[in-house]
Amino acid sequence: MLNLINNIDIALIIKRNNFKTSFTQQILNIFECNENEIEKKLFEIKEIKQFIASNQTDIFFDKVLRINEKNKKLEFIGYKDEDLLSIIIIDVTIIHHSYLISKTLFKLNKLIHIKEENELFQKTVDLILESANFDATFIMINKNNILKPIAWGNTVEDNLNCIKNIQIPLNGKSPALNTPVAQAFLRGEIVINDNSKINPNIEVLKDEMLKKDYLSSIGIPIFKNNKPYGAICICHNEINFFSKFKELFNEISNIISYVLDIIEENKFTNILKQAIDISYEWIIITDKKGIILYINDMVTEKSAYSKDELIGKNTNIFLKNNKIYESIEHKMKNNEIYEDIINYKIKDNKQLFFLSKFIPYNNYVIYMGKDITNEKKYKKLLNNMKNRDSLTGFLTKNAFIKEVQKTITLSLNKKHLLITTDINNFSYFNIEYGKRIGDLLFVEISKDINKILNKYENNIIIAKNNDGFLVFVEDIQNEQLIEVNKILEYFFNKTYIIDNLKLVIDYNAGISIYPKDGKNINKLLELANIALKKAKLEGINNYTFYNNEFLTQIKHQKNAIALIEEALKNDEFILFYQPHIDAQSQKIIGAESLLRIKKNNEIISPYHFIEELEKSNYIQQIDMDILNKIDKKLSQTNLKISFNLSLKSFNNENIINRIIEIAQKHPNKLEVELLERTLINDSEYTKEILNKFKQNTILIAMDDFGTGYSSLSYLIKFPIDILKIDISFIQTMLTNKISFEIVKTTINLCKELNIISIVEGVETKEQYLVLKTLGCDYIQGFYFYKPMNEQDFLKLLNSKIK
Repeated sequence: MLNLINNIDIALIIKRNNFKTSFTQQILNIFECNENEIEKKLFEIKEIKQFIASNQTDIFFDKVLRINEKNKKLEFIGYKDEDLLSIIIIDVTIIHHSYLISKTLFKLNKLIHIKEENELFQKTVDLILESANFDATFIMINKNNILKPIAWGNTVEDNLNCIKNIQIPLNGKSPALNTPVAQAFLRGEIVINDNSKINPNIEVLKDEMLKKDYLSSIGIPIFKNNKPYGAICICHNEINFFSKFKELFNEISNIISYVLDIIEENKFTNILKQAIDISYEWIIITDKKGIILYINDMVTEKSAYSKDELIGKNTNIFLKNNKIYESIEHKMKNNEIYEDIINYKIKDNKQLFFLSKFIPYNNYVIYMGKDITNEKKYKKLLNNMKNRDSLTGFLTKNAFIKEVQKTITLSLNKKHLLITTDINNFSYFNIEYGKRIGDLLFVEISKDINKILNKYENNIIIAKNNDGFLVFVEDIQNEQLIEVNKILEYFFNKTYIIDNLKLVIDYNAGISIYPKDGKNINKLLELANIALKKAKLEGINNYTFYNNEFLTQIKHQKNAIALIEEALKNDEFILFYQPHIDAQSQKIIGAESLLRIKKNNEIISPYHFIEELEKSNYIQQIDMDILNKIDKKLSQTNLKISFNLSLKSFNNENIINRIIEIAQKHPNKLEVELLERTLINDSEYTKEILNKFKQNTILIAMDDFGTGYSSLSYLIKFPIDILKIDISFIQTMLTNKISFEIVKTTINLCKELNIISIVEGVETKEQYLVLKTLGCDYIQGFYFYKPMNEQDFLKLLNSKIK
């Protein structure tokens, strides 16, 4: 039987009682070791051990095993009876990898609609990593005879950032020219590194590759217009991997090269469309040597030459200025667009002045021009081209600064207003929908701004500024400040329709006032930017006037964010625990988890960072880490543990699912504390989540009760289990009758509604005795225990057990 099976592509091991284990040759090939070692390796596999120990008579499973620096995907089929165990092993590694690479090819084919090269390259990297399960990928393209990285990524946290500064000169003797990615570009064919440990051609990258366990790699050329344009490098953690799939990787080259050609064709189409759309009258297409290949009818009409007189001739028939030629040629070499006002010589030695644009496209140059001969102020037009944004027609930032300063100098005794705005995440629109959509969006916003501001008689100066605008309003009156507010609010949360896409725009704005905030444009701009940062910290669609406190606040905010980032980087966030005490028995019945930072043996209070943390995007990462720590702690104690759930995390599906998962693992032991601002946002969503919590035995506590403006309504709307009476009432209840009555009433209310009452901040015996008399359920505060680290908390619990 074994001899028969040796001839097919499966492996078999047979073990009989009191007989030597038998193997086929294939199993020796799969595990790449001798018979003495193979049985030990095979029976160490967890699933096989469990199968042998179980009452099962058969089993099927698949598994990836690491064998001699190679990953092998194996399928196992087992059968056993009283005296016989047989296991069939099928090596499906090549089939598995072929499937993953083919799946990637299928997804790459869907990139055909991408409009920008950068987006194509990054999505290619992402797909190769996600769909084919490779360890690292990067793409380099040729820019000015240097291979430069354009997109990269890997499967670990550093995102392959080590590659972003690597450049490979193509005309030198750099050792990097021997690497697969450079050779693939130079030779125009796939180049494979089978073993990073012994391949001398990757010596320049060897240490970094081995450190990351990249044991083999492949360079895949990519082409544009049938010429080498760059190369893709893919790394994997197996030796001798890529050669088996060379044909499939050739398809990656073909697909990406094809999409690049389509992108180029679309660019050409868009350029011609643009020429028509903006009414360029004069269109000439030449080769790179300046030989005229195409002209439109307007060229013959304006120049008085016939088509036969121009086609095949050099453009020097029009352009006699050598300096202009040199400027154009310099731009063409760098593949850049050249714009200027050009003096064309036409028949009979006449001259025409054209507002001109020269666009390189592959091996061609497109000349587009608009006749401005009859405009006497063409010099002013040239100045406008330099001082105005070509997209919106507004001033450039530099021109704006000069113009505003000149205005201030001429009207020193008047009040002026400076507004700086920023469109939130504008880069998202460029990435998601392409730069063309982003440009059209900016044009529409600019039209809106012009339409609204033109209603006012004040001198208003506007500039485009990165992803927003600068607006200067001269001689503004106090009553007009209200109008400014209305104008800003008009733009907040505004929706635009571009190419049937519904785009919602969110803004922030910062405002400074002359002369109160500054006496010159640079100071006004600096302080308006500080106000803008403050507005952003308060959330989207906010605007803020500058005041002197901002500098202190922004410094504090920057310090807090730096502290948070450093603590994340160095794993310095820890949990402290403060016990909840039964007011009558004084027994510990639970604890609240409290976040701290431990830096160089110093414990940093949340006062220094918690406010900024809750506003930041780091909070969800940290809340998830807190939940993982609590999960572990709940396994070590029978006490209930509570934690404060932030607003952002309350709206995060993954975190909600993790809370429910922990509660299912530790029933009736998890307590979630929520602030009023969390409950106030979306009533229906809040009800849905809180009901899920209740269904999974999670206790729901309202924190800082009594400090909000509508807290009582939440007791009707939501299934609250616990009220935590705010510390501010406890601190004054022995000296302030109103505070005492609030505490007393709240405790009585809890009794009537069958809600647990917890009092925070109890620091003295007198406070405790009063609260006990009032019938408070649980106490939390320094009178019993301060917040303590994990080790001290466990020691405390162990001592109470003893």
